Amino acid sequence: MKSYKSKYTIIKIENIHNVILYILLCISSVTIYAQNNTQLNTNYQDINIEGINQNLKAMNVSGTWSGISVLSGGIGYFTTDDSRWKAFHATNFSFGVLNALVVMKGRSDLQKGKLSNWSFRKSIREHRKIERLYVFNNGFNYAFIFGGLLLKEKGKTSDPNSKKRILQGLGDALITQGIFFLAFDTTMYFVQKNYNDNKLGKIIPDEIEVSIGQIGFKWNLN
Repeated sequence: MKSYKSKYTIIKIENIHNVILYILLCISSVTIYAQNNTQLNTNYQDINIEGINQNLKAMNVSGTWSGISVLSGGIGYFTTDDSRWKAFHATNFSFGVLNALVVMKGRSDLQKGKLSNWSFRKSIREHRKIERLYVFNNGFNYAFIFGGLLLKEKGKTSDPNSKKRILQGLGDALITQGIFFLAFDTTMYFVQKNYNDNKLGKIIPDEIEVSIGQIGFKWNLN
């Protein structure tokens, strides 16, 4: 009985050693690598700066529109006695001031990103966030246009002295601002999406493959 137990114990221990040896061999053969249809571009900082400069130019366009709204709104308000046009110019002036503040904040954030050398992951995250922001903004733009149409409808009157004309002026201004920013944000969305897909997309692997021995797994990252 003793020799049988001893032999059984030896065989059992040898089996355990074989299992451990197999596990070690498997671990040593683990490989993880990324595959891409194009050569991986590791110089992502240049691409990141290009994207930031692209959005800084967009801020210049938006800032110019703000200047036009403020200037024309201020002059128009003080050079007309018509309540409708006073409301129109006052609303444009207000939009111009608010948008100028947004532009200054946006430019400040982009300049900080340009100087702080965003990491690879942060670059991807921030540029995707900008793309989504243009879509989000368009929700407001449609609301401005729709709200402007409602105000114009509600302000319809044949009386030139009616206070309802103020509603028409507000509606005209909302539609004007909404149409401009709808065109602006839609254009910038496609510009940013093209940048994200064709610039950032070239430095993001299409898939990750993990191999353990002869067993392999693939994850598609797109």
